[in-house]
Amino acid sequence: MSGERPDITQSSSVADRPYRAYDASALRSLFGTLKAERLVFANPMRGIKGGKLAIKIPASLTADEVKSVALAALQDPAFRVVVALSGIHALPARHIRAMQLEQVDLPGRRLDPGGA
Repeated sequence: MSGERPDITQSSSVADRPYRAYDASALRSLFGTLKAERLVFANPMRGIKGGKLAIKIPASLTADEVKSVALAALQDPAFRVVVALSGIHALPARHIRAMQLEQVDLPGRRLDPGGA
């Protein structure tokens, strides 16, 4: 690979890491910013490929799973809210777990999962 920098690509801090693509992306961004601010003369990450970033696609629910979730949501109002927040509004589980009552604006029909 032309432009390969052995001091970066073969160093123990980058070469053996399980998420090399993320590390390379972070280093490219860091050195790009430093060069734009004229704090370094050259970007040593220029031309170095770190690999592709892994994209995880969630698996679809089966018909039986959808039926069981729907039945459970009919029986439990709290579960119905969780299904609506995750399934309809695509709110991540960490936001649903951390949501406080102050983040819900019922008259305005709005949610503020980031904060009050």
